[in-house]
Amino acid sequence: MDRILNSNYSAPCEPTWRILDPKDAKSLMDLRHQAIGEAPTYFGTPKHIEFAKSLGSFRRELQLSQTMGDSAILGVWLENELIGMAGVKIRQVQGRKVGLIYSMYVKTPYRGQGIGRELVIKAKEEIHRRWQLTHCQMNVEVDNQKALRLYKTCGFEITGKEERAFWIDGIAHDVYVLE
Repeated sequence: MDRILNSNYSAPCEPTWRILDPKDAKSLMDLRHQAIGEAPTYFGTPKHIEFAKSLGSFRRELQLSQTMGDSAILGVWLENELIGMAGVKIRQVQGRKVGLIYSMYVKTPYRGQGIGRELVIKAKEEIHRRWQLTHCQMNVEVDNQKALRLYKTCGFEITGKEERAFWIDGIAHDVYVLE
């Protein structure tokens, strides 16, 4: 990926990509809150539950992912600002292990610059590097057409639909399964 425009400085910067660790908990918490504030149904967690999580719970989540090794959160940074994220983990599907990419998000000012596409590609690479898995899945809420278009450009196809995959505020939400 080439340089991208840093909206804080109006100058092109090189993004850096790395797995988040416990010292990144505050940046992760802030980014998740922003993401859920913008699109409260796209992450499958009710806003009031997500906002009630403490900084310590984010730190523990990152520590646990380091210790257990069965999940990770890939972050994209511009200088000291976390501008995007994607979770990766192992999922059992019909008796076999597949990689799951989840909680994709890029801050609004940085959209349309190829970051989301690169994040999906790097998440797929991380799944292969960590667990030697070549098969990946994603879930996307059926109403999230922009994300669905992005994931299709990255090679994902709709292979199913889960009705009432999650509930928020008493409303059921359907998701497409992408592979």
